[in-house]
Amino acid sequence: MNEIGIGKVTMRGIVFNGLHYSCDTAIRHQWFEKARTSGEWMVLVISTKSNLDKILLIEPHSKMLLVCNIIQPNSVSGVKLEKYFNSIQKLKAKRSLRPHKKTPRANNPKRSGPTEGTR
Repeated sequence: MNEIGIGKVTMRGIVFNGLHYSCDTAIRHQWFEKARTSGEWMVLVISTKSNLDKILLIEPHSKMLLVCNIIQPNSVSGVKLEKYFNSIQKLKAKRSLRPHKKTPRANNPKRSGPTEGTR
C-alpha cells in the first residue's frame, strides 16, 4: 500500500521518515547545495512501507514523479560535508572573479618572414 507524506530537502539529502534519499534531478539541479545556502523546503513523497530503499518524489515545479534511492549520509561527517560545501563556494567565487582569458591555439602558424640567419 502506498503512502503520501511530506519530505524535506536538506543539505544532507531528501529526508523522509528519518531516512535520507537522493536522485539524479536533485544532484543535477543542486538541490542539496541550495538547501544549505538558501534554506530547506518541503516536498510531497509517495512511499511503500514494504520497500524503504526507494521513494517517489513529486517534483515541485513539473509535478513529475522522481525515483529517489536511499543514501547513507552518516558515511561522511557533518563537519567534512560543511568543509566540502565551503570549498566549493570558494572555488566558485574565485572562478567568477577571474577574467576570461583567450586560450592560445594549439596549431599557431609560425611567422613566414625572414629570420636573422636568412637575411
